[in-house]
Amino acid sequence: MNKNIIWVFSTLPNSASWEFYSHLFLKYSENSKLNIRCFSRNFPQNLSNVDVLILFGPSHDIAKLRAKKTNIIIGYLEPRAAQKNNYDECDFIIVNSIEAHDFFSSSEIPIFIYPTYPIINPIRKKNENQTLIIGYHGNKIHLDAMDNTVSKALSLLRKDIDFEFWVMYNIRNLGLWKSNYLHNVKVNHIQYDIAGYNKFISRIDIGIIPQLIPVKKNKILRWFIGSLESKFNERFDNFFHRFKETTNNGRAFVFAQFGIPIIADMTPSSCALIGENEYGFLASSEIAWYTALKILASNKDKRRIMGMKLKKRYERKWNPKKINKDFSDFISQVVEDKRTI
Repeated sequence: MNKNIIWVFSTLPNSASWEFYSHLFLKYSENSKLNIRCFSRNFPQNLSNVDVLILFGPSHDIAKLRAKKTNIIIGYLEPRAAQKNNYDECDFIIVNSIEAHDFFSSSEIPIFIYPTYPIINPIRKKNENQTLIIGYHGNKIHLDAMDNTVSKALSLLRKDIDFEFWVMYNIRNLGLWKSNYLHNVKVNHIQYDIAGYNKFISRIDIGIIPQLIPVKKNKILRWFIGSLESKFNERFDNFFHRFKETTNNGRAFVFAQFGIPIIADMTPSSCALIGENEYGFLASSEIAWYTALKILASNKDKRRIMGMKLKKRYERKWNPKKINKDFSDFISQVVEDKRTI
């Protein structure tokens, strides 16, 4: 069987997403229909043997690349609205979530959802100090954004239950996170490092995934964005969920690999993963976060069962072998369709 030769090139070699994607691509088995190589910094000039070229990051001259090989098939990996990528000149797009799939659907170009997350050889460690640990890993900005909901819920929970809050993020470059709404909670700040997943995240009892961007509860503002005379039954207590087009389940899949139960903001990706509180809990308001936290914090068996159900769901639907098999089929179909035109 002749394999389609795929080259993936990144102009952002230090990007966390690129690190995760390049590792996921390397998980291809020998019987895959694709032969994938990843490059960064120095772009390979000879494309004569390449069937498909996948680009990551901004600033790619796609017309120039097509001039080097007219029949080459070009895809864009994880385009972003903020980067203004010229993905519309490509033959296909790879995104990392339901949200991104919806955002880029207007291009009418084939789209594949390829989740990006760190692959871990999970070693679940016992919580040595026996104190309940609630944990977070990811961008510091999500910690800032959760102040009015999750931080308040954690403070409320601390009145009932003793626990520690462990947060792993890039302290070195972004500084220490401080919350105006987190009270009487012991916080363990951990510098992000790939080794930190097995060293620290593995010991967490409950994982949290804040994803929403705060929306001010201002009556005048909400009046301006509504219809005249509340034509659509608008009320001040309506839900306002704001999230980026790049919102995804990457942080959830880390917890899933360890079998750690999760609570997540109600974004489309989280809803698709968790369902009706079957594989974790969904929350939006302070009281919903508090309720979910208390249920899991108060019941060790509940945490174990829900965590294992999440892990099995991840292994069944989103493990690298399954995703790469689907991706291989997608690329093969794109290549076949282009060659028949």
